[in-house]
Amino acid sequence: MEGKIIFSVPVAASPQTYSASSQRTKVYTRRYGGRGAGAISFSDLNPYSTLVGAISNFAVSQSRDVTPVRGIGLGDKIVELVPGFMAPVTIEVSRTMFYVSTLQEAFGYSAGLSGFVRSLAHHQYAFDIRNEIVFSVPAALTSVLTDFPDLRMPSPSEIPADLEALATGSFRCLVTCYVGCFFTAYGYTATSDQTIIAETGSLSVTDVNDGSPLGSIPMPVDGNQFSSAALISGALFSTALAG
Repeated sequence: MEGKIIFSVPVAASPQTYSASSQRTKVYTRRYGGRGAGAISFSDLNPYSTLVGAISNFAVSQSRDVTPVRGIGLGDKIVELVPGFMAPVTIEVSRTMFYVSTLQEAFGYSAGLSGFVRSLAHHQYAFDIRNEIVFSVPAALTSVLTDFPDLRMPSPSEIPADLEALATGSFRCLVTCYVGCFFTAYGYTATSDQTIIAETGSLSVTDVNDGSPLGSIPMPVDGNQFSSAALISGALFSTALAG
C-alpha cells in the first residue's frame, strides 16, 4: 500500500467485517464555539476539531462531462473521450435537530442559540470537512500485511507504528477532506407523524484531497497509466491521424 499511514481514534462497538460500515464512518469539522478569553486554542485553528454527531445521511456526489471525439470516414467509432471540467463536488447531509445544536452550528456558523445566523445569506466564510472511514481490526491487519509484496510476515521493527496502533485500538482509515464548503440549500421538516425534527443541507465543495498538508502537489499518476484502455485509445488516435 503506497502513501502515508493514517490512524484514527477507536470506534465504539461495531461489527468487525471486511465490508465498509456506516457505523465506522466519521465526519469532522470545526463547530461554532468562538474563542474564550485568553490565547487562541488549537481547536480554534483546527478545521477538523469536532466530530459531527447524529448524522443520518452523508452523501457525496461527483460528476463531469466527457465529450466523444469522432471523425468522418471512420464509421460509427469513437476516436477518443475527452474529459471536460469537473462540476463542483456536492454533499447532501441530514442531521437530527437539537435545541442546543443545529446543523448550521455543527458546521461552524453562529446559528441557533449561538447567534444571529438564520439564513444562507448570513454565511460569509467557507468551512472544511474531514471524512474518515475507519478500518475494522481484520481489515487493518490485512492492510498491514499487504504493505509487503512478498507476503512475508513483517517483523515488529519494520512496522512498529502499525503494531502499536493496532494494540492500542487505533486503526487505519481512509481519509477524504472536502475543502472550502458552502451551503447551497438548507431546510428542516416537522411532521405530525414523527416527533424528531430532521435538518437537511446541500453543500458545494471547492476542492477534495487526501488530507495531506498541501494536498496532492504535484499531482501523482492515478494508477491507470498503463491500462489496456489507454493503449487501445492510443491506437485509435493514430489511425484517425493517419486518415
